[in-house]
Amino acid sequence: MKKEDNLIRRGILDLKPYIPGKPIEEVKRELGLKEVVKLASNETSVGPSPLAIEAIKKEIKNINLYPEGSSSLLREKLAHVTPIIQPGQSLIRKQWIDSQNKFLMM
Repeated sequence: MKKEDNLIRRGILDLKPYIPGKPIEEVKRELGLKEVVKLASNETSVGPSPLAIEAIKKEIKNINLYPEGSSSLLREKLAHVTPIIQPGQSLIRKQWIDSQNKFLMM
């Protein structure tokens, strides 16, 4: 057990790494199929939302910048749509601490 492991809940330490599904091209090749619709791995066969495409186009010029670390704009916008988040209130953020994807909740 590493020194920092005693700072992390046992349930977090026991998490198993995500094993991704096979890519569509690999499934086609292995099974000899011409068409495959993937209904897993948070993917969709209908393509991205037009709203997502517009948001990406709008912000593409800033892709080289890191996001603002305190998430103040996100907190402000969430405060307008949910009573759970208030302006200035902290959000839960993941802080990765090692290559095994263990994280602390802040």
